Amino acid sequence: MLEADAANQRIVAWCDPANPLAWAREPLRSSLRRQAAAGWSAGRHVIAIAGRRTWIITPNGEIDLGEIDPQAPIVMAERADGSFTAEVLAPPET
Repeated sequence: MLEADAANQRIVAWCDPANPLAWAREPLRSSLRRQAAAGWSAGRHVIAIAGRRTWIITPNGEIDLGEIDPQAPIVMAERADGSFTAEVLAPPET
């Protein structure tokens, strides 16, 4: 299932944990990469989530963040060489 958040800052491909790589099958993978390329410069990001496992979909690949807290902020950046980085920060305290 694809879902945009309320602020339209990210698109999430929700996957069944029993089939966690459903987002990586064509033609969905190419569509997610196109959406990532179209939104990256505007600060909109594309992610895939299966249970607690999370991937960032970038215009030229994916970053597997492993199992993370779904409330944890993720900081993403593009390097000068065109590659991408993602860092998971501590989740906000409640």
